[in-house]
Amino acid sequence: MRSSVPERGLWLAIVASVAVGLSTLSTGVGCDDGSGGSGASGGGDACATEVDDRGCFNYECFEAPQAEVSFRTDVLPIFEQSCSLSSSCHGNPTSPDTPSGYQPYLGEVNQDETPSDVALILETIVSKPSHVSSMNIVDPGKPESSFLMHKMDDDLDCADLGCDGGDCGDSMPQGTSPLPRETRDVVRAWIQQGAKDN
Repeated sequence: MRSSVPERGLWLAIVASVAVGLSTLSTGVGCDDGSGGSGASGGGDACATEVDDRGCFNYECFEAPQAEVSFRTDVLPIFEQSCSLSSSCHGNPTSPDTPSGYQPYLGEVNQDETPSDVALILETIVSKPSHVSSMNIVDPGKPESSFLMHKMDDDLDCADLGCDGGDCGDSMPQGTSPLPRETRDVVRAWIQQGAKDN
């Protein structure tokens, strides 16, 4: 026996509403990542904004991925595409301390001609002082106390930073909006997982 058109329409409406309800449950609700949509769950009101009342990134909004984040496969391409655009940015292997600030090496400008020196990048940033803040550039296991994340999150007014003379420099990438939250969270997760050479 075939369903009548009104019955089929009712069933389609019920199926559609169940599907919408299930998708809301699976994507997580409550974390506004600043992009106007829901970000990774962290829970309700605790994650209402990406920046907390101290001016720091709200780690209630960050949910670490289950899978291991690889420096070479996941993080290095972000650095190469966003940070080492020229030798006057972070593409200089000598990591100069210039009048505009310390520029730790984060990868080669032209990776097709010269591959980035992963060992040198890690030696330059992992557990190394930032030159302006009391924090290390990357503090393995602790993205919230890694100066690199504060630069990338553009939360340089964060009460935790303690920059020399109150000047933490510019957010990175310099002169643009912060990278998308999902991109920054890849670097954040790598740091939280121990900032490994993997």
